Amino acid sequence: MVLPASGMATASTPVPRNAGSKAGVQTGVGSLPAVSYERHPGAATDPLPRTYRRREPEKGVLHTAVREHLETFLEQARDLGGEGYPYFIEGEFRRYLDCGILSRGFARVRCPACGHERLVGFSCKGRLCPSCVGRRMADTAAYLVDQLLPEAGYRQWVLTFPWTLRFRLAVDRTLFSALVSAFLRTLFAWQRRRGRA
Repeated sequence: MVLPASGMATASTPVPRNAGSKAGVQTGVGSLPAVSYERHPGAATDPLPRTYRRREPEKGVLHTAVREHLETFLEQARDLGGEGYPYFIEGEFRRYLDCGILSRGFARVRCPACGHERLVGFSCKGRLCPSCVGRRMADTAAYLVDQLLPEAGYRQWVLTFPWTLRFRLAVDRTLFSALVSAFLRTLFAWQRRRGRA
């Protein structure tokens, strides 16, 4: 079989299903025949074209710091005489470590026109991952501006809490609800007074 200069097999050069195995040698599991799902042998390991560069979170500074120090971070919280951090915090960190890593799961995307294939790692959709948070912020902003909010002036109010109170609010929903309700009552009362003036 002769491949064109691009290295991709074309419709005129079909690739046999067991092209990756040597004649007479069975490379499948048990008695199953060897099957190749690649466009040509080695396509999954070939470097991607320059037009696309896979996001490599495992090479980032944040991913490296979390990966190397997560267990120590969680253990220190447990050693301080408490139960440690809430389960959802540990879950966010662990999901972040799996985000975009091909060995943790991926989808094979194939162009129906040219047949070019690409592997895309699953995302964590968590609140810690910069990539997932950025995508969610962009999608939410586009939805708000394009579909939800009317063309009018807006005012944004931000409620912040002291650092010492934030961890307690993360696990105490009753306290958090009471504080947000007090904030909204104060804000609405101020707006009513201002509207009357």
